[in-house]
Amino acid sequence: MNKKFTFLKVVSVLLMGMFLSFSGFAQVTTSTLSGYVEEPNGEASVGATVVAKHVPSGSVYSAMTNSSGRFNIANMRVGGPYHVEVSFVGYKTQVFDDLYLQLGQSFVLNVKFVDENTSLDEVVITSNRNSVLNSDRTGAMTTVARTQIENLPSISRSVNDLTRLTPQANGTA
Repeated sequence: MNKKFTFLKVVSVLLMGMFLSFSGFAQVTTSTLSGYVEEPNGEASVGATVVAKHVPSGSVYSAMTNSSGRFNIANMRVGGPYHVEVSFVGYKTQVFDDLYLQLGQSFVLNVKFVDENTSLDEVVITSNRNSVLNSDRTGAMTTVARTQIENLPSISRSVNDLTRLTPQANGTA
């Protein structure tokens, strides 16, 4: 009886171990792209844009670098090829082609920008003054003309009768 109990114990432990090892492999179906982006002077590039496109499917993934210059794009399709562009104003866009991602692993892409002489175009803002909205008006307003005052029925001849014409009034003066 003791040998039978020991045998069952060993078999159950082995089966449990196999089950746990197989269940761990079945959970991951994607990959990750991560890395570090730095400026030509060696400092972290904050706010750089990383765009990765899975060429066969057209799926596009994007991220921005954080305050330490790092980015992480999770849940990407496995395989490739990927076309990756890393860009920031004032630096030459860095392009990487034919990147392949492996199942459950993070592909590390570290990028160093190169200076590019670019100038930003002038931004011109124009506007038209609206006569309805101006600095003389500070809130809601209702204008009551003389003809409205004369034609408005009034029993008590009170100003409260005139406030009925204003949507903001609650009936008391």
